[in-house]
Amino acid sequence: DDGSGNAVCRQQTLGAPEPLVNRDPDAEFINTGLTTPITPTQAQIDACVPLDLFGPNGPSAAAIDYVTAPSNPSNKATQLYGAASLGGTIVELPAGPWSFSSQFEWRRESNEFTPGPVFGLGLGRSTLGQASEGTLRFFEGGTEFIVPVFGGDVRPFGFNELELNGAVRVVNRSISSDLNPAAAGASSPTDVTFTAGGRWSPFEGITFRGNRTRSVRSPSVVELVGAGVTGFTGGADADFACDATNVDTDVSGVPAGTRRANCRAWVIALGLATDNASADTFLNGFEIPNTGSRPAAGGSNANLDNERADNWTVGVVLQPDFIPGLTIESDWYSIDVKGLLGLTFIVNQCFDQTTFPNSPVGGFNACDSVIPNVSDGMGGFIVPTVHPITGTPVPAQAQPGSPAISQTAGHNAFIFFPTVNQGLLESRAWNNRISYNFELADIFGGMADSWGDATVTGNVLYYRRLRTNGNEAAGEHTAAGARTPKYASRLDFTHRLGDLTHTLQWFRQSGTQQNVGTSASPTSPENFFLDPYNTFNYNVRYEFNDNITARLVVNNLTNNFLNPEFGQFIGDPIGRRFVGSVEFNF
Repeated sequence: DDGSGNAVCRQQTLGAPEPLVNRDPDAEFINTGLTTPITPTQAQIDACVPLDLFGPNGPSAAAIDYVTAPSNPSNKATQLYGAASLGGTIVELPAGPWSFSSQFEWRRESNEFTPGPVFGLGLGRSTLGQASEGTLRFFEGGTEFIVPVFGGDVRPFGFNELELNGAVRVVNRSISSDLNPAAAGASSPTDVTFTAGGRWSPFEGITFRGNRTRSVRSPSVVELVGAGVTGFTGGADADFACDATNVDTDVSGVPAGTRRANCRAWVIALGLATDNASADTFLNGFEIPNTGSRPAAGGSNANLDNERADNWTVGVVLQPDFIPGLTIESDWYSIDVKGLLGLTFIVNQCFDQTTFPNSPVGGFNACDSVIPNVSDGMGGFIVPTVHPITGTPVPAQAQPGSPAISQTAGHNAFIFFPTVNQGLLESRAWNNRISYNFELADIFGGMADSWGDATVTGNVLYYRRLRTNGNEAAGEHTAAGARTPKYASRLDFTHRLGDLTHTLQWFRQSGTQQNVGTSASPTSPENFFLDPYNTFNYNVRYEFNDNITARLVVNNLTNNFLNPEFGQFIGDPIGRRFVGSVEFNF
């Protein structure tokens, strides 16, 4: 205030420029790239425009322009790819050729992220951004084959057709990075994937099919060597393993007393105790109040393994000759995925392993996920540059050398949520599909000779089990019907008339249970059970000639929204929308 009720910049009221510092000592831990105070020039002070949030007209356009700046981050992704293939017929069998195809691939995938000066210095409302760079290299080779055992001119009784198929593939991955030193010692995993399956038709109109498959998904460059995103977390303090309320909690499968023994070693290494007896005295009175906010970051992990999936399917296809155009399919799916990637709180697992302080969890040392504060030699506490327990350099996201959020000995200065291979997915599902194609004249008689043909297709997916587990030892599961619909169905009606094709689609998902961890009771909130969700789509396609095709798609025809007020997890957050296109071929 300039004394007349007008807002002014504080620096403009001073006799000389003042260095910019954090004027709130309780907020010194907030991430910023400004490691030393900056003194503005007189020209910068003269150009300052005050931001008046409480005036009668609100902030001016000039003030808004002054306090906003584009962060201008950039991300560059490149891929180089080379492949060679060889295929052909191994031998001619009576039922057809035994064929094979072999392929060899090399891929180089690179990603480079530059945060820009605003994001990189933490000058905006978001937290500090870090540059990252990395390159993945893949070498893959494999062979697949098809063996027609019966069919063609060889059809003994009960074997109208019998075909076997299989594939095997070897995948190797390596990682490098100029900015992330962890990449230098990262592993180079090699996995073997395969598929074995077949089809058997004992008689015309019925076919049994099945396969057994193992597949992998490689982590991305960002998951392996990305800088991660900084922010804040809550609840990590109250749950800390060495807190007096938690230190004697034993974990199943771990020798009793392991956590306390490791916590003793932790406080001794921090210089908070000299022996086990004094360490016990410290731990028995050690409590970290739940501040509700702690500097944290989601981080990458150069030692990630591939996600691995094992699945098998078995099914039947019916095409009865007495109902031409009818196809009925029914398939059972069993899918198990291990080592799912995800950001995970693994701090306490540092203290629950007999290998402490080397406590590997999903390719990451859990002890590196919690950074304790250390003395600055002047009565205060800072974020260390080297982890005092593991000896690992503290990543830049934690702002090594900056004041710690808590100035109490033994408190944590930073928490990492690393990406680890710790998730589990189990899915058991039954999928049923029926399709019927017919001429409209077959239904409505001769008057419909010029009405074209139609196809009605219905599909119902039933989840017998859908179980996920963020920690394979924790037993925290999500069953189908809890946030995930037990049933999902789809009905399509397609009509074709000359060059015109249009389809009406009906999607329906069964109701879900909002709260995964509890059962319904008379006191359950209104949104404990969520209603089934229905949506309709319509699309039309018209071919004017061989070169021009027009399409129009209307998604969510009835404009049916999800209900965010009740925490609904399935539905459409956007509403009705239109997509039109014209395709030209020359």
